[in-house]
Amino acid sequence: GLGAGVLWGVAQVGWFKANSILSYVVAFPIIVATPGVVAAIWGVVLFGENRGRRNSALLAVVVVMQVAGVAAIALSKGSA
Repeated sequence: GLGAGVLWGVAQVGWFKANSILSYVVAFPIIVATPGVVAAIWGVVLFGENRGRRNSALLAVVVVMQVAGVAAIALSKGSA
């Protein structure tokens, strides 16, 4: 309800601030990738999702690749 709306508003302000400091080419992948990584980690830690060694290893690989990709984009100083 109201709490979710407040969180969404804060996130939206953060998005506008990121776009004003970074270029859209850099800010967009960061904004898109970060919630998925946070949700995946949250799901494992809080809800016990992805049980099993293989699933955990695969999730770790995906998170590392996502972080590496976002870091490469953020450091690229790309402009569109």
